[in-house]
Amino acid sequence: MKRMKMGLLATCLAVWMGGDVSFAQTDDVPVAPADTPSTVKGNTSSDEDIEVLARGPVHEAFASQVNYDPKPGMIVDNAPPEQVDEIPPDYKPDGENVIWIPGYWGFDDQRKDYVWISGVWRTPPSGRRWVPGYWNELMNDRDYQWVSGFWASSERRKMNYSTAPPESLENGPSVSAPTNGHFWVPGVWLYRGTNYRWRAGHWVRYRPDYVYIPSRWMWTPGGYVFVDGYWDYQISARGVMFAPVIMHAPVAHYRPSVVMDIGRFHMHWFVRPNYGHYYFGDYYDSHYQQQHHIYSHHHFHLNIGYDPFFAYNHAHYRHHHGISYLHHSSTWHSYFSSHPLHRPAHTFGMQLSIGSNHGERYFGMSVYAQHIDRYRVQDDLHRNFVRVGTQYRNASVNQSASYTRLAYERNRMENGKLTTGSPNASQISNGSWTMPQVQRGTNVTIGSAQRQVRMITPTVRTGVIPPKAAPGASNKIVARPRVTMPRPALSYPSVTRPSTRPSSGFSGNYPTLPTRPRVTIGGSSNGGGGTLPTRPTRPTSPRPSVSPRPSTPSPRPSVSPRPSTPSPRPSVSPRPSTPSPRPSVSPRPSTPSPRPSVSPRPSTPSPRPKS
Repeated sequence: MKRMKMGLLATCLAVWMGGDVSFAQTDDVPVAPADTPSTVKGNTSSDEDIEVLARGPVHEAFASQVNYDPKPGMIVDNAPPEQVDEIPPDYKPDGENVIWIPGYWGFDDQRKDYVWISGVWRTPPSGRRWVPGYWNELMNDRDYQWVSGFWASSERRKMNYSTAPPESLENGPSVSAPTNGHFWVPGVWLYRGTNYRWRAGHWVRYRPDYVYIPSRWMWTPGGYVFVDGYWDYQISARGVMFAPVIMHAPVAHYRPSVVMDIGRFHMHWFVRPNYGHYYFGDYYDSHYQQQHHIYSHHHFHLNIGYDPFFAYNHAHYRHHHGISYLHHSSTWHSYFSSHPLHRPAHTFGMQLSIGSNHGERYFGMSVYAQHIDRYRVQDDLHRNFVRVGTQYRNASVNQSASYTRLAYERNRMENGKLTTGSPNASQISNGSWTMPQVQRGTNVTIGSAQRQVRMITPTVRTGVIPPKAAPGASNKIVARPRVTMPRPALSYPSVTRPSTRPSSGFSGNYPTLPTRPRVTIGGSSNGGGGTLPTRPTRPTSPRPSVSPRPSTPSPRPSVSPRPSTPSPRPSVSPRPSTPSPRPSVSPRPSTPSPRPSVSPRPSTPSPRPKS
């Protein structure tokens, strides 16, 4: 034991003294398996040591909270416990890009102590990598402040730190949405050249199964980091979220096993902007909003900031169900606020007792914590689970260690180790940090992301059954729903699209359509079913001299068909008053005879002698 402690102490001193320790050196450290018994007293895990919660903060990698203005993290007056050796669960969602992101310590205001926010199975957004957060020790050596994580672009390893941007000018849309399928994206300050410039908000078209995370600034101890906007999956298609736990005693290893059914607890959704986290569960009492600033997501979106999930659901409910999501969520929130017995339980054990005793609660809305062995075999779960093999588990453990090292490196760089560049650099920049290279296989391409959505989001009938309204209330109809349903095979007769061309003479299954009449010239029909009415300026008498004009090689059709005319100068050419390209036809409205009386008179200068 003494030898082990001395080795650990030497490793810590080497990391502290040499800040540029290569990440690859620690990848070869063997990881103890989950079933290895611990030799240290008090480090064995048991059911009494771990209490599974049914409410608490949401992992930042699973859902990132957005603020108009970057806010410093929450400050607590005690240090967080040691990092937990968290092992991935036995089952994972089926997908080629599902990765394991380890958990971290969060703070519970009611208990005045830390809770462990369990890791998540996550399909990363396309072209993004996760940068974990950390607890930063302040200068007084007593308080700690939370620094939030974020999804950074995987194409740009260099992360620039700037001074604080101006206060946001976002005040909502000034014009109405182009269609019901658009949602508003707030504006943001952009650094251009040597100062900040405001980019106004705009309307974005709704995309099914995708939530748009707008551009924003993130506060860090080393400055402010800009995170550009990106498309993420809807919350039910992002992966699997596990329940937070309370560890009453140190444990050697911890493996999450209780899943949060996202499709059921989405109505119990809260926002805490000063902590940069979403919360789920029972936070309906008024003191949570007054003392801890935990708001319902619809109240936060309308009065304080911007919630991407509310913006998505607002367009989704209107598009598919034709109802108002604001009315739907606010009525449910009012109902649970006035009916405490119908709220979700605070722990997993209490929810199990409620489900077995069939208490007076809405089980579909308030019971959402389930063991993974039961959750993965549900009939209404539109995704498959696969067992995690030894090789994949070892890779996930190594990846968890890389996230831990990345958080440590970020903490070290943002607290005084940033690269400041040249002395003539802009005063608005605080420096930069080049992050390590993304590990192979952790990046998600657009094609793989689309395949993932198609796999976990099958085509189902939507818009037929609207969401259940709160007791004593009804859904507010705001638009006509657009019903989309899969077309069953061999349920419709095969009908060939009718051609817009006239009939070609062969038989087929084309429906009988009225054909467009064709013009008859010279008494010969060109396949039409009728004759257009003649123009009022043309005479009704037949004109035999017009039909032989197609063989005229000259561009002047009125001269060539008259071989009997000895004069090379036709009598029609000197008619300046004739605007028609066919001068021999247009000036003959008053001629009763089929033979024109003007052609045999070459000496007549006037085109109309009778006039």
